Amino acid sequence: MREATSKLAAATFLFMSGDRYPNDQYIETALCERLPGKRLTFASLIERFAPGNQPFDLASRLDFLRHVLSAIPTQNLFLVGRSSGARAMTRLAADFTDPSLVAGIVCLGYPFRHPEMDHEPDRVDHLTRLRVPTLILQGDADNYGNRSTAPTYPLSESTRLEFVPGTHVLTLPPEGWDALADRICRFASTHMTPGLPVQRAG
Repeated sequence: MREATSKLAAATFLFMSGDRYPNDQYIETALCERLPGKRLTFASLIERFAPGNQPFDLASRLDFLRHVLSAIPTQNLFLVGRSSGARAMTRLAADFTDPSLVAGIVCLGYPFRHPEMDHEPDRVDHLTRLRVPTLILQGDADNYGNRSTAPTYPLSESTRLEFVPGTHVLTLPPEGWDALADRICRFASTHMTPGLPVQRAG
């Protein structure tokens, strides 16, 4: 972990929360306390790029992400999406003409299928086209895709699905957040581009 953390001093982690925001803000708060490098929270991005106009639906989230990515350095940038935030990030990245635009994507509780809906192809079809390195960290009891159902969805070769204890809301004890941050660090450290300037934490 220490070696991975050292490598990630030059990384930036950009967060996008789910539809429950700000009620799920505790997830990015817990991870920001544990991840190295620079952390761009969803709240700070809204304040900077869309004050008073929080993006909720998929179209506005995609427009918001395009705007943000056009305005910030993307070297060693990792997108960290929670639920619908992960859906928007992977949807946008699936259409990148250059998959190296961002270093990687981390999905926290991907919403494969709404528990009250039938199969929704629009949620998952693009996942087979992802060329950006992607890590999906899924609660093993997540009702949007659990240990039994999530592996049935086709994923691209650049995408890895792993399970963590918990449900879609990801309420973890301190040691659980430590373990989750460790997984993110190990993933990110393997996709860093060396020789880029160190980012200032914050």
